[in-house]
Amino acid sequence: MSASINALNLIDKFSISPELAQDLIKIGTIRKVKKGAVLFLKGETPKSLVLTLEGMFGVQPILEEGKDHTFNLYGNGTILNDAFMNNTETRVRNSDVKCIIESIALFVPISKANHLVQTSIEFNQMLHRSLSKKLHGLASLVFIRKEKDPIERVRQTLELLGSEDKNCTVHLNYSELGALINTSRNTVARVVNKMEAEKKLRRNSHGLEITRHLHGDEMFSNLTPA
Repeated sequence: MSASINALNLIDKFSISPELAQDLIKIGTIRKVKKGAVLFLKGETPKSLVLTLEGMFGVQPILEEGKDHTFNLYGNGTILNDAFMNNTETRVRNSDVKCIIESIALFVPISKANHLVQTSIEFNQMLHRSLSKKLHGLASLVFIRKEKDPIERVRQTLELLGSEDKNCTVHLNYSELGALINTSRNTVARVVNKMEAEKKLRRNSHGLEITRHLHGDEMFSNLTPA
């Protein structure tokens, strides 16, 4: 991917100026991250910000029996490790960060990002937008997790995740979906089969594609936290 395409991708995903996009590319490194790769481990002190251009990352602890449990997801236009900027004391991650699907991200050394915080108002605005997007996504998941009907909980999760993907596809497997919203794998499978029979989703080579005709202003009106 050329530098100009990378810059356009940054401008599009993070709503920033060409000048800031070029500055970030100069001090950072664009990387492809394979599905399943672990970016950061629990107990590690991150050295880089991660600006997600394409794909999705999951923040997840490792359970004692060795099974992954995803409890939050970050997609395009979000920044990982921003909480570790401008800290005088050494801090470590309290969870692993894993790549959910093949992704592309810009890795910017935190030491250089700290300089931008001091010199660029636009960079600070970008950080705030990313934080707002992450908080909104977390609030949506918290709202869904409070749904008492497990079938409705799964349906809302599928529709929410589908809306976050450019191809309207949910890339998590049944176990990961269940872990995300504290619901059994069997319930997830039952809802998926029901939605497939109703032609509200279809399976593709990448996951579960939410049928496009569902995507409208009214689709997620019931997911907005009060």
